[in-house]
Amino acid sequence: MAVCSVLRCEQETAGRFTTNEKVFMETAVCGDHLQKLKSGEPWKYQSTSHELLMDSDMPPVIVNFSLDEGVGPGVTLSLATDGNEKPHTFWISREHAKQLGSFLSGKS
Repeated sequence: MAVCSVLRCEQETAGRFTTNEKVFMETAVCGDHLQKLKSGEPWKYQSTSHELLMDSDMPPVIVNFSLDEGVGPGVTLSLATDGNEKPHTFWISREHAKQLGSFLSGKS
């Protein structure tokens, strides 16, 4: 019996999840997780352990953000995460903000 590739899931596999994002990835998962993956739920593949992270093993999901450029050598970035009323606010240098923007837009 093959076990689902999602961390902490003990269910028997029911299908294969395949992605052709930047790198081809295919892994066997149970029916519940296959349905969640197909519906677009967040996931992360751990290449070192060959497991998928989902559900409570995922970091908080960003649901909103704001950027205050202000005046000075940096900007203030506020990130609102699912389940938290108060956003997390960070100061980031303009150079790092540019690098982050390039990475998120796929230009890095």
